[in-house]
Amino acid sequence: MAIHRKKYGWRADHIFSTAKSYAWPRRAALHRFAPRHYRWLNLILRASILIPCVALYALEHFQKSGETANSQGETMSAFESVYKLVKEWQPRLLPTELQYRNSLTALLRERLPKAKIETEYRHSGTTIDIYVKQPGFLGSTEVFVELKRNLLQKSQLDRLVGQIESLQPGKNPIVVILCGETNPALVTRFKEKYGIMEGTFIVYGEPLTVVVKGDAVKAPKS
Repeated sequence: MAIHRKKYGWRADHIFSTAKSYAWPRRAALHRFAPRHYRWLNLILRASILIPCVALYALEHFQKSGETANSQGETMSAFESVYKLVKEWQPRLLPTELQYRNSLTALLRERLPKAKIETEYRHSGTTIDIYVKQPGFLGSTEVFVELKRNLLQKSQLDRLVGQIESLQPGKNPIVVILCGETNPALVTRFKEKYGIMEGTFIVYGEPLTVVVKGDAVKAPKS
């Protein structure tokens, strides 16, 4: 087989040779004892050999095509890929939210070359800062990225919550990024509203998380 020397090729070759040595001699027996069903049984035997080989080859080809994977070699979803890159992202202090968005978008496009990445993406009547759709072995996955700079006032938190609600949390994976100066008390309120704990995400539906990038400031007295 052409994939013998590839990463998974030795496994595919082993499956092929073992199954062939087991199944091929038995085709005569199948023909003798079940002549009416020989054709279909023979097809089943062939499929049982070829399907595992093709699956291993497809998995190898997919992982070589530039898709991201975790430390166990498992292909990552768009949410996992973006969350990992956001954690690695170290932007300098920037004067506008647009510049933070452009900085992150450039990183995502560099590190996720196969993904579809759009800014100002329209969804259900609202605009998402960054939309990422990443191809996967079993189909594409997507994630919405909402970025906010200088979350300092309750009115800003209320506006952020309204934006997140319009994205249907629980139905769509969402990554919220807080840049610049951030009021820790408001971050805590946001996490409590959506059941986000340190290192975990909501336990129902699609995941939602918040990442703080920048300086935390003392909460103002109200």
